[in-house]
Amino acid sequence: MSKKPAPTGLESALSALDLSSSLHDLPLTAAGAEETPYRVVAVADVYPDPDQPRRTIDEQKLVELAQTIAAQGLIQPIQIRPHPALPGKWMIVAGERRWRATKLNNQ
Repeated sequence: MSKKPAPTGLESALSALDLSSSLHDLPLTAAGAEETPYRVVAVADVYPDPDQPRRTIDEQKLVELAQTIAAQGLIQPIQIRPHPALPGKWMIVAGERRWRATKLNNQ
């Protein structure tokens, strides 16, 4: 009888997420979090990085992504860091399209 190997990498990270939460909040990876690498932060407390390298976002693809997130949930969390100018707020490191799509779902 063989044992099932312990989850690693993405499989382990996904098992740590509570995907039943409201779409009003996003599971986010916060740099430097000690207890767990994930926390749920209100979408309104997250700001895009003004130095984001992507300068254009296709609106139709954003709508499609929003529909997918509404149907399946947010599978991969976005990455954030404390906002350098706004205490208690967060700045996106990676995942701005997912953040924008979630905001579309919350309108």
